[in-house]
Amino acid sequence: MFQESRFNEEWWWVFNYGISVVIVIILNLLLLISWGKNSFLKTNTNRVIALLATRNVLRAIFSLFVLYFTRWSHPMKDWKNSDLNTTKLGYPFLCDILCSVDTFLLALPMYLLVGLAVHMFTRFPSPQIGRLAPQRYSPIAPPSYHRHTLSSSSYSVNATPSIVPPEPCLVSFFLPTLPILMSALLITPIPFLHLTHSLKPVPEKQICADISQHLTFDVSVFILAFCLPFLLILFLGLGLILRRCVQCSGAHCCNSWCKEEAVFIQMFLCLAVAQFITFLPTLDSLAQKLDLNREALEMLSKIYYVGRPEVGRAIEMLASGLVVPILCYLWLPTYRSFSSEPDPDDLRLTKPRKEFKKAATPSEMRLAAARSLAPSSSTGSVNKTNESLAETEPV
Repeated sequence: MFQESRFNEEWWWVFNYGISVVIVIILNLLLLISWGKNSFLKTNTNRVIALLATRNVLRAIFSLFVLYFTRWSHPMKDWKNSDLNTTKLGYPFLCDILCSVDTFLLALPMYLLVGLAVHMFTRFPSPQIGRLAPQRYSPIAPPSYHRHTLSSSSYSVNATPSIVPPEPCLVSFFLPTLPILMSALLITPIPFLHLTHSLKPVPEKQICADISQHLTFDVSVFILAFCLPFLLILFLGLGLILRRCVQCSGAHCCNSWCKEEAVFIQMFLCLAVAQFITFLPTLDSLAQKLDLNREALEMLSKIYYVGRPEVGRAIEMLASGLVVPILCYLWLPTYRSFSSEPDPDDLRLTKPRKEFKKAATPSEMRLAAARSLAPSSSTGSVNKTNESLAETEPV
């Protein structure tokens, strides 16, 4: 079991915070680079993932800033007696800004996941990619012509525009902007009514603590930023799982959208657990206010350190910063390519049907049959090549 004295040491928190922030920033920047270099990732779903990665970078930088600012506000010698810097009286204007940014960054992921869940539930189960018509070739053409026609470029170049399905412009606009607007509306009481909350990145040190308790606002933030989005995503996620089971029960349906839904469900579960741990101090205050049983919360706080505010902030920053890039790199090959390449499973949807056998007209087929009876060896080799090309499906 981890010792209590080591857990409360300041250098341990500063050291681990620094390493965690660097890892989170590097992974999410790599994710943004992958998103920017692949033109097949310019879809609404992947734009939301890129916005989540940007939020994770900002959250990591903000957490490190709060840590060092707390350390600067409490000097080593007399930090236990510096009550003025502990509350918002020391930095009233700065505390309003810090608490607003903290609540905004905390509420944004759940709102983004709500919009992503609605978008995934209202779209088709699979990408609506039209199959490409095969190249029409003549059986009397020379073999070099057929080799050029049936090369990989004849289908991959033409398939590039059709692999990314068109999406409505309104959805592309409102999907990222509505979550940002809702998060901004949620934090409006903080700067106008000065409803700051304690920012405690390390044990026994905090800043911006309010001199009066405002439990009603804290519970409202918990309901609006966590409970309602959690219920919406839960029911929409169950609907996605049920629809995917029905869709895949008849035939193989693995594609990029199926993988994106798997990433979304796992991302939601991890972020929900991390954010619930962050709101445990609010639930503890509510249980104390209502004289409810607090044994479970006290056990988590004493044994597993989960109920502590500094632990909740660290878990939320680290979990959200690692889960998004790791899941995307594990499940989505388009992020691992670092180039404009589509998902290999989506290419199967663009594979042409076996209609190339009907490409030649009856007159061309009769002419080819007549030429196949010619004694010339070169003509016979050409005819054999054409027949073999006619029996093989272009890739």
